[in-house]
Amino acid sequence: MAAALAVVVVFPAVASGGQAPVRSVESLPLAGSLDPSFGSGGVVPQSPGAIALQPDGKIVVSSGVVLARYLPDGSLDPSFGTRGQVEMDVGAGVFGAPGALALQPDGKILVAGGSNYGSTDQFTLARFDSNGSADSSFGTGGITNTVVPTSLHPPVYDPWGAGVAALAVLPNGEILAAGTARWHGSGYDEEGGFVLARFTPAGSLDPAFGDGGIVEDVGGDADLAGMVVLPDGRIVATGTSYGGHPDYPPVIALAGYEPDGSSDFTYPVAVETGNLSGGPSTLQHGKIVIAGSIQQHKQTFPLVARYRTNGLLDPTFGKHGYEEIRSLKDEAVEEAVVTQPDGKILLTTGSAVVRLTPNGRLDPSFGQQGIETLPKGTNASVLALQPDGNILVGGSALMRLIGGNNCIVPSLRGTTLPKARATLKTSYCRSGRIAKQFSSKVTRGRVISTVPKSGSRLHGGATVELVVSRGKHALR
Repeated sequence: MAAALAVVVVFPAVASGGQAPVRSVESLPLAGSLDPSFGSGGVVPQSPGAIALQPDGKIVVSSGVVLARYLPDGSLDPSFGTRGQVEMDVGAGVFGAPGALALQPDGKILVAGGSNYGSTDQFTLARFDSNGSADSSFGTGGITNTVVPTSLHPPVYDPWGAGVAALAVLPNGEILAAGTARWHGSGYDEEGGFVLARFTPAGSLDPAFGDGGIVEDVGGDADLAGMVVLPDGRIVATGTSYGGHPDYPPVIALAGYEPDGSSDFTYPVAVETGNLSGGPSTLQHGKIVIAGSIQQHKQTFPLVARYRTNGLLDPTFGKHGYEEIRSLKDEAVEEAVVTQPDGKILLTTGSAVVRLTPNGRLDPSFGQQGIETLPKGTNASVLALQPDGNILVGGSALMRLIGGNNCIVPSLRGTTLPKARATLKTSYCRSGRIAKQFSSKVTRGRVISTVPKSGSRLHGGATVELVVSRGKHALR
């Protein structure tokens, strides 16, 4: 009996458009990797505390008292300020932590944070024209300072800290600033709470909002970390509530407000036993996503939770409304979170950028199983998503990561050719050439293997060859 002869017949794939098999895909940048076309190897020596993107692709960043604008390639924009930078003079103290940045539709730039005047910290907003010059039509010389009143506190309470963490430009041109104010008190070292302030386009407090333009929500002692404005004008502020007593464990806090500043709901949320920290928030197709962390048994893990607009956890997200990222031990997510148009969620943990699928699971098409570790010492704290899907990350440097989706070659052994092609498409891969060979184990017309092998991580849209069974070889 003659030995069986292996025969391989190659056919072009119908869906491949006649493209060649994978050869140089490994040299293409993967989703999550540093973008070599930006700055120097993807990095610009800037330490932004906030990032905003202009419609023309230019990048505005604030860092302490410096405001800078970069061209899309990461070089400073010479048409802005002095060689691309402006030193912001807010009168006194440090203009910063935590800080926020927003762009108006007319191109003007809003920066907010906290500054010190005498012994009182205050909300400080500054506005600049698109060329970096101070906007004299806003406040006094382009600046407005707001001391948070102590009317809700006993006389023994002394204000000692205030700062803006989030900004929003409303459809009517008014400006909403949200942050925290803290006071020294008796009994405990300090107390603090959420503060919202609404300003007219000219920079004065809007008396139609809250009490003379300001809303204070100090119940339970809390720090504000984020804010979202819902399509109907309602406002949701997010952060951490400490329960008003040193022995109470902290929990994620949400506070809802009507457009005029009146209370909608206040809902401190404990997702499970453990110390929780609530961070910034973003809207995801009408729902509220909050990034934070959970501490259990002396270990800290990032946590992401999704809430409905009534302040209740959404049980369709993660596990019962939240997802812990256990693979990132001793990391916290308290800095930045954004939602992509496809519903995927991006967040920072200091040393890494993480991407989750819309339902809260780690996204294998980004980085290494959803996690991209950043260069050592990065301390990432700011995120912005560019229209092309690339990701700007700020911290000890300004970086740009490649966006999109990696092709993760799926296991297709035993599947039919139509199903294999469909699975490749949902895995962000493309069907390439088809090789046919005899197999004693795989039914005729079904996939034996792929080239590259299953589990390979390739650039999004990479071509994958299929090896398909011709059935058993006839023995002679």
